[in-house]
Amino acid sequence: MATCGDESVSIWLRTDDEILAAFRKVEAGRSLKPETWPNRARVAVALSVDVDNQSAEVVEGKGPAFVSLGHYGARRGLERLIDVFDRHCVPATFFMPAMSLMSEPGMAQAIARAGHHEIGLHGWVHELPTDLTKSQHRKLLTKSADCLERLTGTRPVGYRAPAAVVAEHTYPLLKELGLLYSSSLLSDDVPFEVNLDGAPDGMIEIPMCFGLEDSQLATPFSGFANAFPPSEVLKIFKDEFDIAYEEGTCAVMVLHPHVSGQRSRIGVIDAFLAHMASKPDVWFATHQQLAECARQQL
Repeated sequence: MATCGDESVSIWLRTDDEILAAFRKVEAGRSLKPETWPNRARVAVALSVDVDNQSAEVVEGKGPAFVSLGHYGARRGLERLIDVFDRHCVPATFFMPAMSLMSEPGMAQAIARAGHHEIGLHGWVHELPTDLTKSQHRKLLTKSADCLERLTGTRPVGYRAPAAVVAEHTYPLLKELGLLYSSSLLSDDVPFEVNLDGAPDGMIEIPMCFGLEDSQLATPFSGFANAFPPSEVLKIFKDEFDIAYEEGTCAVMVLHPHVSGQRSRIGVIDAFLAHMASKPDVWFATHQQLAECARQQL
């Protein structure tokens, strides 16, 4: 009899119970949306930046051109994003592979300049948790947290899985290490408690939104062509936010310095922040602040 974890057996040949068990390995549990957002805000906005730089390309064995595009994030893109955030006086959460920060330690000072940003875990060198044993994953998470604390002065309380790839042992390890939240899943528009094998785990999840993810602006996704025109992506972003505002949910944005920090792309982020700030009762929060708000619902 095939087990749920036996990848050699096609899913449709498993029993109904085995298929349902696969669905429930890691999934959204109860909603942690408060009755009202802080300051009686109508919508919560959490900006995040995955500061991959060269790490994602190096771990995937990419060539010098792709690696150099990642380096653009450290040399030019990150500073542009920080400047836009600071101009609009909004906080952001920067998820960093530890090696990215070790390669460019000055990024820590640039992020700290405003005094209201957060830095979170994003692997050691953007390695995929599914490629690691539980012991290896624990070692790299601990090593990454120690490194970020040493270089920034603050120990991270949140984690985003590289490439949004989560292993079965990821969430137990996050709890073991005392982290407050994860932001790696896509199951809802508001924070929720993670369920493992159908049972509540107690970990807070700040779900991402691919409609507010900047790969739509990324040139490599379309063979180094121009991807979608920035004006069209801005409309998608605005539509996502406007419905979140109407529903009273969350807008969680995922950016990358080597993508959104490009010259024509930074204008999209600037215009989008201006659009959100033009609405009354918008709460701009770090992921940690959003998770602390959600924790009150546990």
